Amino acid sequence: MERRLTVILISDIVGYTKLMEEDTEGTVAAWSEARDKVVEPQVESAKGRLVKFMGDGFLAEFTTVQTALECAIAIQIGVKGNKLKYRMAVHLGDIIDDGKDIYGEGINIASRLEGIAEPGGICISGDVYNQVRNRIPADYEDLGLQDVKNVAEPIQAYAVKIERMELGESNIFDEPEEPRHSIAVLPFDNMSGDPEQEYFSDGMAEDLITDLSKIPDLFVAARNSSFSFKGQRPDIREVSEKLGVSLVLEGSVRKMGDRLRINAQLIQGSDGGHLWAERYDGLVSEIFEFQDRITSEIIGALELKLTAKGIPERNWTTDINAYDLFLKGRDRYYRLSNEDVLAAKGFFEQAIEIDPSFSEAYSFLSWCYFQSWTHSWQGWSNSLEKAHENASKAVELDGLSATALARLAWAQIYIGDHQTALDNIEKASKIDPNSGEVLFLYGAILNYIGEPKKAGSILQQALKVDSFVSPSWDVHVGLSNILLDDYENAITALNRATERAPEYVPPYVFKAWALAELRKLDASQETVKSLMEIAPNVSIEGFSRMLPFKSSDPSGRLVEALRSAGLPDS
Repeated sequence: MERRLTVILISDIVGYTKLMEEDTEGTVAAWSEARDKVVEPQVESAKGRLVKFMGDGFLAEFTTVQTALECAIAIQIGVKGNKLKYRMAVHLGDIIDDGKDIYGEGINIASRLEGIAEPGGICISGDVYNQVRNRIPADYEDLGLQDVKNVAEPIQAYAVKIERMELGESNIFDEPEEPRHSIAVLPFDNMSGDPEQEYFSDGMAEDLITDLSKIPDLFVAARNSSFSFKGQRPDIREVSEKLGVSLVLEGSVRKMGDRLRINAQLIQGSDGGHLWAERYDGLVSEIFEFQDRITSEIIGALELKLTAKGIPERNWTTDINAYDLFLKGRDRYYRLSNEDVLAAKGFFEQAIEIDPSFSEAYSFLSWCYFQSWTHSWQGWSNSLEKAHENASKAVELDGLSATALARLAWAQIYIGDHQTALDNIEKASKIDPNSGEVLFLYGAILNYIGEPKKAGSILQQALKVDSFVSPSWDVHVGLSNILLDDYENAITALNRATERAPEYVPPYVFKAWALAELRKLDASQETVKSLMEIAPNVSIEGFSRMLPFKSSDPSGRLVEALRSAGLPDS
């Protein structure tokens, strides 16, 4: 059994027993129609889980509060022509999941709230209201505190006034407004006097990026973008302009033995003015508390709204030794050589040995194995299988980790489970729509399943989030264009990739493909010659295994093009 926090949507039919007595067949027919034509399609569209139907109602769960309430509203609007009236409630609460059904206090509270909803109405808890009041343009009526059986504290309740909503071109299903604030977290300076401690100060900044990214109304520049300034002393106004943010967080870390000093300051990008600054002194073991305090104080300084859970929880580890090993591993991983990734693998495994529930360590361990499989590195075995195994474990431990879900989806694509991969990457993108990594993998997966137009759109979103994307981004933009028969734009993107990374193999392969499709065989052959100079062992067979297309058509086109360009089969 699994105990977790989830968003619950519960509903029943008003006066169902009496209606069945008066008109059994008509009532059953109306409920069947609502269930088949409205409830099931809306829950599926919202990526919710329809847990069960309960005779005269249903129980569903969702990953986000906003999605759950939007789904409830859509259902109530969809059943307006139905002879039956429905009460609904949305609540964020703890449940127990046995794999077939969900139970617990959260269900109890949701059921109580549903019971006080008006016919055709929706009742929500205070936790839900705090998250949606500025995001879903409805009128909310304060219903006061409600006593719930077997729950010690009364529950604040609100009624959602659907009839007062202005539905039309500008409605609840529009894209959300732009965040009120934007921020970049620069790498923190290592003031320890020991270059070997650089991993710790970098890790501090990266984890603050992760924490702040979970705050509503706050856009956070991606790690790649912020860390492009590492080792520099940039003018804050330059950082603000290049990364498109209004605020910059910078700081320093001094780690001496078991003592820790952190300085942090929040700076206005337009003029370099200081909005907030603080110093934290204590033990290294207090690092998690310091991170939470920095996040909290930034939220306070900017007067940002929190989710119902308050400061975002770090679902990683509370063990400082496991955390330290994880930071060392992450630091080595980013160097992306066989030696470094192998060292990173060792650190992640040690972290997991200390804390077997450390989801993010499993997630990065999965990524290590995938890198080894991609590059065919020596000293590794069963890499693709282990990449999938560790990503699955990461998701099992933290099903709301967007990066873990995205990495699992990436492994699933390569083992041929395309539909599950698509489901997981879509879920990841809903959990964290501002993750450059998630959006890039989403776009790449869409290419492989045969949706290049949508892939191109998603990849452009990734660029907005992370302006310092890797050459892999250009490669997949190029691939999208090839699959759309737009070979000239494909070549432009692929040329950009080779300029940025002259020894990177994929852009040469795809460029040769695009040129062959344009019947520019001489140029295609010259591209292959350039490729063989930097990678003499590359072959059609070896490269094709790295392209997990759902359809055989693109693979066939690629093989034909590369043969004509002179690339050996094996």
